Amino acid sequence: MAEKIPRSTVYRILKRKRKQGSGQTPKKMTKLQLKKLKKAFDHKDNISQRQAAKKFDISQQMVSNLLKKLQITP
Repeated sequence: MAEKIPRSTVYRILKRKRKQGSGQTPKKMTKLQLKKLKKAFDHKDNISQRQAAKKFDISQQMVSNLLKKLQITP
């Protein structure tokens, strides 16, 4: 009230949150899938990140992030 902002505005801002169902659903990889991904890039099977993404049904960016986390350079 001291800021001269209407109470309804304050409550509307506090109520605002992420809409349910918006965005892409997150996908988790099992430990077995992570092992297979690591093996594919460790042994240099001439597989691209894009091909690996299709194989594991995840995005190419996710493959890149996982390889960084596993400390493997393609």
